Amino acid sequence: SAQYADVQALITDVITPGFVDGYELARIADLEFPHLALLITLAQSQPRHGDVPLGAWFLAKPVDLNILGSVVRECLEAAHRKA
Repeated sequence: SAQYADVQALITDVITPGFVDGYELARIADLEFPHLALLITLAQSQPRHGDVPLGAWFLAKPVDLNILGSVVRECLEAAHRKA
């Protein structure tokens, strides 16, 4: 949608309020807004095979801010290449 054209990334934790977890939120966002860079985070464990949607990035918490910045840049660059 044109309303969200300036949004470049979705960064979400797996644990979210409500009925949709971060994995499903990323899947929905990818269908609706395929240009988005998708980054999913989680502190308790690593994702299982198939949890992280194709094209999304995963980052375990806690994470150093320099690493977060680097991963976000890489994620955005990858999203721009697929657009």
